[in-house]
Amino acid sequence: MDAMNRRSALTQGVGAVAAAFAGGSAATADQAQPKSAGRTGAAVGPNLQPPVVQVKGGRLRGFREGQTLTFLGIPYAAAERFEMPGPVKAWNGVRSAQAWGPVCPSPQPTAVGPDEFVFPHRYWVESEDCQVLNIWTQNLSPASRRPVMVWMHGGGFTNGSSMESYAYDGKSLSEFGDVVAVSLNHRLNVIGTLDLSAYGPQYASSRNTGMADLVAALQWIHDNIAVFGGDPGNVTIFGQSGGGGKVTRLMQMPAAKGLFHKVICESGSTVDYRASDPAEIINCQ
Repeated sequence: MDAMNRRSALTQGVGAVAAAFAGGSAATADQAQPKSAGRTGAAVGPNLQPPVVQVKGGRLRGFREGQTLTFLGIPYAAAERFEMPGPVKAWNGVRSAQAWGPVCPSPQPTAVGPDEFVFPHRYWVESEDCQVLNIWTQNLSPASRRPVMVWMHGGGFTNGSSMESYAYDGKSLSEFGDVVAVSLNHRLNVIGTLDLSAYGPQYASSRNTGMADLVAALQWIHDNIAVFGGDPGNVTIFGQSGGGGKVTRLMQMPAAKGLFHKVICESGSTVDYRASDPAEIINCQ
């Protein structure tokens, strides 16, 4: 057998072995490749053409998780250190909303919590520019007008974040509850409660900047949630532990009036909000 015939036989033999492993028939090159919507169409894949929405400020690119459309790390406000939040500067092009945004810097833990086995904590990149929120929805049509549920994380007024616990992920709530689920980060501890009013008028509200962030987030939701399929006239805020304390405080803040319509306080703290101050109870859990 000459070299050319040996090479041909070897190629055929390899093809036969491959066919046996593949189920008894040799696949062509086209069959081995992922199927597409046509030779001139886009390839099939849930995130090869991710969802894009237009909000006040610019366009956002999210991603699909099964039937759920997810947008993470969306900036809802901006602020200088110890000052009140303001609107986000508009951006050009499409901004990625496919990863968690930064969390507020918090005191470093020095021991493992007793609940770590049952409720393992997750940690993320820290930054004072932590005014970001996350959205899970089933439909981007403004006509769908689904109820909106806004989650306030626990950790008192000291620590915590919207991604700290796996239970804070809003995918299941959105999918099985048929709602638009929202979670958010805001300024905490001294970054969000330190009273510096004696140092100038720009710091007159520094002891409440963390709560002001929450109001700014609710305002952003009111202005933009329709493009995510949500109803700005049907917003529920809910939170557990420290998040419950934030809910009770928002109920008494004139600036938040009209930005939510229902509340759920789960084992919440600071029910005596009239006689308490976040700056004095930042260790409440």
